[in-house]
Amino acid sequence: MPTGLNPPDLWQPLGRGFAQVVVQPPGRVVHVTGQVALGPDNAVIAPGDALGQARACFENVRRALAAVGGTLDDVVSLTVLYTDPADLPAIQQARSEVYTSPNAPVSILFRVAGLVSEGLKIELAPIAVIRD
Repeated sequence: MPTGLNPPDLWQPLGRGFAQVVVQPPGRVVHVTGQVALGPDNAVIAPGDALGQARACFENVRRALAAVGGTLDDVVSLTVLYTDPADLPAIQQARSEVYTSPNAPVSILFRVAGLVSEGLKIELAPIAVIRD
């Protein structure tokens, strides 16, 4: 598991489920393609529901990592793309359900005009390190 740190002289995540600094442990570095709220049938999960879509994105990340022997706890960096600023509380809630500071990944947020398919609100692109 990566080791997270929130130095006291930096602004604090305030329970938003990320760390300011993560020390990468030894192991295999795994890059996962952006995961959106699509099911195995390629249908949008939870249309119009940011929290439902965020949870579905995390579930897809979990499944991708499980396929190579990893877990969500192995994520060291998480890039989040979102389309609507009003969805940030839902994204933060879903992330906080999965991660607690300081042992959470570092996080980068990008507001974008749109995602790959109509109706998608959130995309997660993680980098994980899985111990051998």
